[in-house]
Amino acid sequence: MGMRRGQTALLFMVLIAVLAFMVMMGADAFFSISRKNRLQNAGDAAALAAARAQGRLINEVGRLNLARADAFLRGDVRAADEFLAEARRLVLAGPVENAFTAAQDAARENHAFNNPEAVDFLYERNNWLMREVLATLPAEHRGDLQEYAGTLAYILAGEAGAGGIAAAPDNMKLFDFEPQNHLLYSQAFYEAVMGRNWCWFHFNAMDVLAGYKSYHDWSPLPVAAPLKDFENSEIFPLLLVRKSANALDMCGAENLLEQMQRHGFAKWADSQDLVTNQLLNAVQTWYCYDDAEWGGWEEECELQEFMTGAVLPEYDVAGADAVARVEADGSVWSAAAKPFGTIETKDGGRMKATALGWFVVPAFTSARLIPLDAAHGGDARQTSFDWMHHAFFHLPRYMESGPAMLPAECRWCNALKTWERDSFRRAGVLWLKVHSNECRRPRGGGTHYSGGRRHGH
Repeated sequence: MGMRRGQTALLFMVLIAVLAFMVMMGADAFFSISRKNRLQNAGDAAALAAARAQGRLINEVGRLNLARADAFLRGDVRAADEFLAEARRLVLAGPVENAFTAAQDAARENHAFNNPEAVDFLYERNNWLMREVLATLPAEHRGDLQEYAGTLAYILAGEAGAGGIAAAPDNMKLFDFEPQNHLLYSQAFYEAVMGRNWCWFHFNAMDVLAGYKSYHDWSPLPVAAPLKDFENSEIFPLLLVRKSANALDMCGAENLLEQMQRHGFAKWADSQDLVTNQLLNAVQTWYCYDDAEWGGWEEECELQEFMTGAVLPEYDVAGADAVARVEADGSVWSAAAKPFGTIETKDGGRMKATALGWFVVPAFTSARLIPLDAAHGGDARQTSFDWMHHAFFHLPRYMESGPAMLPAECRWCNALKTWERDSFRRAGVLWLKVHSNECRRPRGGGTHYSGGRRHGH
């Protein structure tokens, strides 16, 4: 009997231990799922808040365009110039004041964690802007940029800076850098090296893998154009440009008058008043959509690769969007959102926001989450801040001195050190001689250095 009692007690203890383990595992899984959901909610909310702010800012720039046309119609050139100056300020500083701040508030409301990498990089960028750029600019270009830099400095040093950046801007469009077709600016190249993905080289850079000798073989890194003027914010840019043109030629007198009256201007006028006005018939400066950025959304971002159905024609416009990144405990969630809107016509129809000859008028009414790959970005924008630091600070050092001086804590640098080994590249060439027929091109084509899309919502 004593033996049985002992066996029963032992079995009971084992069962208790198993149950306790299961409870602990369940609790751990619960907290893990809960943390992931919070992270996702924070990223989605931040991207949506930023995109809504972008839409409001573009609408305000459009309203200022119409107010400027109204001022010309009344012969008030001074007021017209003031409206243009305010539009310029909004395009440059507005996204930081409004969209970036809104993204932080939305992320914190959803218990987002801080991103010290984002703070460090933005501090570094802003210090560079204030120390090296502002001092060299002509006085006429200094004011708005000073406001931009000061606003960002205030955000970083204020509540956001004290606790970190909760939602990092994940598709920055930097003043002095544009994604280029250079292999060293392709994250896919580094990832192929780190993962020994020889098939990626087979489709994208076989000549480099087979013919590379040393870092001296690289073509020079693209040199940014000299900085003369600053149009759009680096963070959540609106992608608008000033254009010297005749507004009547762009929009047509009837369309321009309709938009002016729809938004409370020139109620007394008719189209003939616009046609006979000397100021409106002259070449003036207006804010327009950048046609290089606001083309067809479906074509530019290859939406057919990952979306079902077609985009309605009136919404088939690329342009401004916001990608926000939140991080916690090694987990990352990036979300993308985009402002949407159309121009209403007299007959109740809808046109693209860009339909009036790229002339900006108020059009945006909502914002929606979109797939990450449907947002503007690419390797040099839609990415982490450790990559940005590598692209800006480590690559020039590598091009000058090779891999020896690269820091050990940078994973991208370590990939370059691996790449420099002859044995590594020979292994890839030999493997492909035998197995290249096993390679399958990834969905999305991978015909460019990027090798297809990196991630999706």
